Amino acid sequence: MTSIDPRRGIDALLRDQLGRLRERGRATKSGDIHARSQDAQANELLSTRLAALDPADPDRKQKAVLLFLESELAREFGPAILNDPAFSGMLDAIHGQMRADAQVGQAMESLGDWLVSGKLP
Repeated sequence: MTSIDPRRGIDALLRDQLGRLRERGRATKSGDIHARSQDAQANELLSTRLAALDPADPDRKQKAVLLFLESELAREFGPAILNDPAFSGMLDAIHGQMRADAQVGQAMESLGDWLVSGKLP
């Protein structure tokens, strides 16, 4: 019997995302002002929301990761997804599944550290 390794799916998803980021970078470099403008606005909004997190909040890093995931999902599927009543539950489920995997959980911990460091581009 073959077992299903959930990391395989995550690896494929990450490779797909990296490919899309590369394509987006090429589009931006080739002069796609509209895409660059949308990305800049999304990054600015994320930075503003991260800065609003209370530095004394013990859950600050996890909240920062949730904000990042929310931002990336909205960027990928369009901002209308944020208005979907099921979005919050889906976001929590994705976050929980990612935290449950040891390797991905460690990567998310590092991401949280970076997001709250104030060193975003």
